[in-house]
Amino acid sequence: MSLSEILTQCRSGNDKLRKEAENRLDQMGMADFGKLLEECSKVLADESSVKENRQLCATLIKNMILYQPKHQGKWEQLNQDLKFSIKNYVISCLASNVKDVRKAAAITVAGILKINL
Repeated sequence: MSLSEILTQCRSGNDKLRKEAENRLDQMGMADFGKLLEECSKVLADESSVKENRQLCATLIKNMILYQPKHQGKWEQLNQDLKFSIKNYVISCLASNVKDVRKAAAITVAGILKINL
Protein backbone atom coordinates (compact mmCIF):
# COMPACT_ATOMS: atom_id res chain seq x y z
CA MET A 1 0.00 0.00 0.00
CA SER A 2 1.35 3.41 -0.95
CA LEU A 3 1.90 6.23 1.49
CA SER A 4 -0.85 8.23 -0.24
CA GLU A 5 -3.32 5.41 0.31
CA ILE A 6 -2.33 5.14 3.96
CA LEU A 7 -2.72 8.90 4.40
CA THR A 8 -6.16 8.79 2.79
CA GLN A 9 -7.17 6.02 5.17
CA CYS A 10 -5.87 8.07 8.10
CA ARG A 11 -8.45 10.68 7.17
CA SER A 12 -11.24 8.11 6.87
CA GLY A 13 -14.45 8.36 8.84
CA ASN A 14 -14.22 4.61 9.38
CA ASP A 15 -12.58 4.12 12.79
CA LYS A 16 -11.20 0.68 11.92
CA LEU A 17 -9.59 1.84 8.65
CA ARG A 18 -8.19 4.96 10.30
CA LYS A 19 -6.69 3.02 13.22
CA GLU A 20 -5.10 0.46 10.86
CA ALA A 21 -3.59 3.25 8.78
CA GLU A 22 -2.28 5.03 11.86
CA ASN A 23 -0.69 1.76 13.00
CA ARG A 24 0.97 1.34 9.60
CA LEU A 25 2.42 4.83 9.81
CA ASP A 26 3.63 4.07 13.31
CA GLN A 27 5.30 0.86 12.12
CA MET A 28 6.89 2.66 9.18
CA GLY A 29 8.27 5.33 11.51
CA MET A 30 9.69 2.77 13.88
CA ALA A 31 11.23 0.71 11.06
CA ASP A 32 12.82 3.63 9.20
CA PHE A 33 12.19 7.06 10.68
CA GLY A 34 14.21 8.92 8.06
CA LYS A 35 12.58 7.18 5.12
CA LEU A 36 9.08 7.97 6.38
CA LEU A 37 10.00 11.63 6.90
CA GLU A 38 11.49 11.81 3.43
CA GLU A 39 8.45 10.15 1.84
CA CYS A 40 6.13 12.51 3.72
CA SER A 41 8.20 15.51 2.61
CA LYS A 42 7.93 14.35 -1.02
CA VAL A 43 4.14 14.01 -0.77
CA LEU A 44 4.01 17.44 0.88
CA ALA A 45 6.00 18.97 -1.98
CA ASP A 46 4.00 17.24 -4.73
CA GLU A 47 1.53 19.80 -6.11
CA SER A 48 -0.48 16.97 -7.70
CA SER A 49 -1.09 15.23 -4.36
CA VAL A 50 -4.37 15.64 -2.50
CA LYS A 51 -4.32 18.82 -0.38
CA GLU A 52 -5.44 17.03 2.78
CA ASN A 53 -2.70 14.39 2.40
CA ARG A 54 -0.13 17.13 1.94
CA GLN A 55 -1.33 18.89 5.08
CA LEU A 56 -1.29 15.61 7.00
CA CYS A 57 2.30 14.99 5.90
CA ALA A 58 3.35 18.41 7.19
CA THR A 59 1.73 17.65 10.53
CA LEU A 60 3.29 14.17 10.67
CA ILE A 61 6.78 15.54 10.01
CA LYS A 62 6.43 18.22 12.67
CA ASN A 63 4.91 15.91 15.26
CA MET A 64 7.39 13.08 14.68
CA ILE A 65 10.32 15.47 15.06
CA LEU A 66 9.02 17.46 18.02
CA TYR A 67 6.31 15.75 20.01
CA GLN A 68 6.34 11.96 19.80
CA PRO A 69 8.41 10.54 22.65
CA LYS A 70 9.10 7.30 20.77
CA HIS A 71 10.93 9.34 18.10
CA GLN A 72 12.71 11.72 20.45
CA GLY A 73 16.29 12.34 19.36
CA LYS A 74 15.94 10.54 16.03
CA TRP A 75 15.95 13.75 13.97
CA GLU A 76 19.35 14.71 15.38
CA GLN A 77 20.73 11.27 14.47
CA LEU A 78 19.67 11.41 10.81
CA ASN A 79 22.24 11.70 8.07
CA GLN A 80 22.89 15.37 7.21
CA ASP A 81 22.10 14.78 3.53
CA LEU A 82 18.74 13.25 4.38
CA LYS A 83 17.87 16.11 6.73
CA PHE A 84 18.89 18.59 4.03
CA SER A 85 16.65 16.84 1.50
CA ILE A 86 13.66 16.83 3.88
CA LYS A 87 14.18 20.49 4.73
CA ASN A 88 14.37 21.43 1.05
CA TYR A 89 11.13 19.64 0.23
CA VAL A 90 9.35 21.31 3.15
CA ILE A 91 10.74 24.76 2.40
CA SER A 92 9.77 24.43 -1.26
CA CYS A 93 6.13 24.19 -0.12
CA LEU A 94 6.25 27.76 1.11
CA ALA A 95 5.74 28.64 -2.57
CA SER A 96 2.84 26.21 -3.05
CA ASN A 97 -0.20 27.31 -5.03
CA VAL A 98 -2.39 26.02 -2.17
CA LYS A 99 -2.73 28.39 0.79
CA ASP A 100 -3.47 25.62 3.31
CA VAL A 101 -0.36 23.72 2.23
CA ARG A 102 1.78 26.86 2.53
CA LYS A 103 0.45 27.36 6.06
CA ALA A 104 1.08 23.73 7.05
CA ALA A 105 4.59 23.90 5.57
CA ALA A 106 5.34 27.12 7.46
CA ILE A 107 4.34 25.48 10.75
CA THR A 108 6.56 22.51 9.89
CA VAL A 109 9.48 24.79 9.03
CA ALA A 110 9.03 26.47 12.42
CA GLY A 111 9.09 23.05 14.08
CA ILE A 112 12.28 22.07 12.28
CA LEU A 113 13.89 25.37 13.28
CA LYS A 114 12.81 24.82 16.88
CA ILE A 115 14.45 21.40 17.07
CA ASN A 116 17.63 22.70 15.38
CA LEU A 117 18.01 25.58 17.81
